Amino acid sequence: MSPDGDPEVGWLNPDIRCRMPDKVPGRQCFGRANLDEGWLPITIWRRVNIMRLRASLDSPELAAFVAALDPVNALADQAPGFVWRLKTEEGNSTALRIFEDDTLLVNMSTWRSLETMTAYVYRTAHAAIMRRRREFALPIVEAYVALWWVPAGHRPTIAEAEERLRHLRAHGPTPFAFGIKSPFTTPPAARGASAGGVP
Repeated sequence: MSPDGDPEVGWLNPDIRCRMPDKVPGRQCFGRANLDEGWLPITIWRRVNIMRLRASLDSPELAAFVAALDPVNALADQAPGFVWRLKTEEGNSTALRIFEDDTLLVNMSTWRSLETMTAYVYRTAHAAIMRRRREFALPIVEAYVALWWVPAGHRPTIAEAEERLRHLRAHGPTPFAFGIKSPFTTPPAARGASAGGVP
């Protein structure tokens, strides 16, 4: 049983196997982070989503996107596994920018597991609004989503997000920064590596 009393979640640790009923016995899983070691996975995203807007937020073209912000963020706040998200006093991050680019929105959140994060991203109203991304955003050729591990309680900064995205773009998936489809499922402490700084 996990320290928080969950008997069905296998640790995200190479030496511990899944105990979830829907998993193949003995298979490693994307369970919860090892809370004893104090590590949580972080996703930079909507997906860092960075998102290059087609128009200003107060334009008719983005009315549906803006209307969806509060309901979709409220879903995240209540979602299983959710820990934290980047926001201002207005309750979202639309006033913040990344890479000193006024056309780029940035969103960050931290989650207890990759599974809970992807459940929110792909199986809630968030997915519905993101399917309309081309209506609201211009294409970004480079990676605009990055994930990495952080110590429990850490609150990532936009500068940190920029560093991880640049690394992912330059080097592809590594333990320092990776994507949803190419996850590194062991926290840096379990690999004997540091969480901070470019490797």
